[in-house]
Amino acid sequence: MPVQDHKFTFVIQELTRRTEDGTKRLRDLEQRLVTLEERFSVIEELDIERNKKNDQKFKEMSDNITGLSDEIVRLKMTAEKLTKQSEKFARKSEIKEIETALGILRPGLIKEEIEA
Repeated sequence: MPVQDHKFTFVIQELTRRTEDGTKRLRDLEQRLVTLEERFSVIEELDIERNKKNDQKFKEMSDNITGLSDEIVRLKMTAEKLTKQSEKFARKSEIKEIETALGILRPGLIKEEIEA
């Protein structure tokens, strides 16, 4: 029976070694899983933070575009007002006619007429 005891002991030792190896592998896998979960958690937090920043930037851009649109409308209205007012301005030819009529272009003629 000593041979059988020796075989039995050897089988027990081999099963124990394999169990310990399996347990060690399982612990390694669990640790890898924990590490991966932590990494995914960090990546997820960073992604959420980046999305919040992007949302804020998009809102600012949208507000800026709205402000620019309002400013363009105001500029168009101002341009229309200026165009309407410019129609009331005297033209260069009209100013020359007035200057000629008043003798502004040739003030010397007026002096000569006064002296004569």
